[in-house]
Amino acid sequence: MDVIVAINARRTTRRFKSKEVRKELILKVFEAGRLAPSAKNQQNLKFIAITDPAMREEIRPYVNGQNFAIEAPVLIAVCALDNKRMMKCDEPAGTIDAAIALSFMVLRAQELGLSTCWMGNFNAEGIRKIIKAPENVKIVALTPLGYSDEEHSLRLRKHLDEFVSFNGFYSE
Repeated sequence: MDVIVAINARRTTRRFKSKEVRKELILKVFEAGRLAPSAKNQQNLKFIAITDPAMREEIRPYVNGQNFAIEAPVLIAVCALDNKRMMKCDEPAGTIDAAIALSFMVLRAQELGLSTCWMGNFNAEGIRKIIKAPENVKIVALTPLGYSDEEHSLRLRKHLDEFVSFNGFYSE
């Protein structure tokens, strides 16, 4: 699949089939995250696939009513191992690195016929305890991973002109 085709086809999914996702496919998704660029090539990330239904059920109270995250066959936590290091642009390197990695992973998932939903609305402390992540690790994002069980329609997007300018914030 062409990258722009994957970008155009990708949709947020909130209903998943109960069909198991093979470990080899999860690893292919993780490989895309591993290959993503990171600040100073530090690669200070950890990807955790939560496939155990009982463990996902423990997480339920920490996803703030987003039960689709638990009902998908896989829940992925993307973690920054070092989120104290600030980039010169005044953003934490770990958060940026995790966001880039997850972007690569959701596109690879799309290519593999899998669906995702980037999640930022969760209780990181509660999830940290369940996955036994050390205190210095920042859980940046979650995404369920599985086979979509919903029909997706064309999404309306703003025109490119609303996003772009040259040589300054405002341009003609």
